[in-house]
Amino acid sequence: MLQQTPAPLRPQAGLAGRAAAGAGAAGGQGLFSFPNMRPADVISCLAELHVTFTLDDFDRPSAQKMATLYERVAELLLGVVPDQFSLHGRCDDLFADVADFPDTLADSVGQLAFFREL
Repeated sequence: MLQQTPAPLRPQAGLAGRAAAGAGAAGGQGLFSFPNMRPADVISCLAELHVTFTLDDFDRPSAQKMATLYERVAELLLGVVPDQFSLHGRCDDLFADVADFPDTLADSVGQLAFFREL
């Protein structure tokens, strides 16, 4: 009895490749593309969550505004509160050996920990 060798595995396209292929690709099976939404629709969805975001924020996003948006959405949908990652009070111990002013690192490291958790 002959054993059949399995067909070689083909690499699959990443998310960008799948989105670019779209539903019009051969057969269109196994592909998923996110729905295109207008900025006004996104802002409307955020407003339903009581998250303030404007067209100006959409056109010219600032780091602070985006951080606030991520924090608010993560808090509402995931239950992750940014204060969980606050390093105030513990910063002196953590950064005493590597930084002259360890308090200046508390906010940025806390933000990095929050975004990593996302």
